[in-house]
Amino acid sequence: MTWLIFGGLLFFAGFLLLQTFVSTNPKTLANFIRYLAAAVLILLSIPVAWRAGVAMAAPLVAMALMILGWRGGAMPLSMGGLGRAFGRARKSPGQTSEIHTETLHVTLDHDTGQMDGQVVTGQHRGGKLSALGIDELLDLLTTCRATDPDAAALLETYLERHRSDELDGTAYQNGFADDRQNSSGQTGAQTGAMSSQEAYAVLGLEPGASDQDIVNAYRHLMKKLHPDQGGSNYLAGKINRAKEVLLDK
Repeated sequence: MTWLIFGGLLFFAGFLLLQTFVSTNPKTLANFIRYLAAAVLILLSIPVAWRAGVAMAAPLVAMALMILGWRGGAMPLSMGGLGRAFGRARKSPGQTSEIHTETLHVTLDHDTGQMDGQVVTGQHRGGKLSALGIDELLDLLTTCRATDPDAAALLETYLERHRSDELDGTAYQNGFADDRQNSSGQTGAQTGAMSSQEAYAVLGLEPGASDQDIVNAYRHLMKKLHPDQGGSNYLAGKINRAKEVLLDK
């Protein structure tokens, strides 16, 4: 008897729901179905997360957000996309920025702010900046100032950030500090043409990163590399240019 009553109520409720659908504006009905589908996916994600872990439930929530019209950029069905959806994205550990010139390939670790690089041409080709002696670095700097101003700006920043204790009074008396001041004004504004690929490398991002990822990476790097934070005009210019290229694409 109980099942008969329950069945009757269910049939009556279904009949009323059908009548509502028939008389409802199609656009309103479509929105209702969309919200219902999203709600079902989110509700399903709860037991999935409980039994199989959050990583398995993330695709369901991501699908629900896309159904609701998420506009936060490309969002993979993963915890990375889910994190961005809720505005809690974190910078990936081990993320690095890369800047290439004719003479140097320089990398910057986002976590530590440590710079290093490799010489790709000339007498010290193949050498890492961290492995070269101070005399070799100053010799390389002299060459770069004559042939590769961008590399010179990077090398000057590296020396002051990581090898300043080795730049004794004699090095400064020989013109390092004065030349640094002169060359920084020349190279700081050299932001020229930059490809999207280079811009992603400068910000330490993968191609296809969302606008929010670009802004986050820009802000994080500027905190570490702004001239007032021990960075340089050249690096700040590169980071600014990279953001402009990717947000204007």
